[in-house]
Parts: sequence; structure tokens; C-alpha cells
Amino acid sequence: MIDERPTALDPFVEALAAVAHQQWAGWMRYLFDQTETLPSGDVVIPAHVASRWKRQVDTPYKKLSEEEKESDRAEARAEDLQLEQWKLLVSR
Repeated sequence: MIDERPTALDPFVEALAAVAHQQWAGWMRYLFDQTETLPSGDVVIPAHVASRWKRQVDTPYKKLSEEEKESDRAEARAEDLQLEQWKLLVSR
């Protein structure tokens, strides 16, 4: 549930929110690159892609392949860098 109490913007929460949005936007770009857009505008995820993603969702990190783990590590590194850059801007 979203906390809707009026509060001053917390710079750390704003930094995390910015990183979360950037991560989501990147994922959506990737997702749409994997899909087919029908003339109706509907977007279809190919079965082989959906099958792989379902498997990955159901697999604990420790049991992912090294390639899949490295993909997650790259995301973590990018998020950390974005957060550090935002912290530097806020501290000025």
C-alpha cells in the first residue's frame, strides 16, 4: 500500500525511485524489443520468450546460469552507479 501522508521529499527515497523507474523503463524497452505488435496494436510475447522468462521467474538467483547471474550483476552495478551519481547531485 502506498503511504500518501504529506511529507517532505526524502532525497534517498527519490534516488531509489529514480533508479527503480530507470530499471523499469529499461526492462520495458527490452520487453517490447522481444515482442511482435499486431495490426490491432496488441503486443504478443513469443512462446519461447515467455517460457524462458517464466523459468527465470521461478528460479532462485543461486540456481540461475552464470550468464543469467551476470546479467543480474550488470543490472545491480548500473543501479548502484545511478544511485551514487544521484547522491552526489543531492549533496551539492
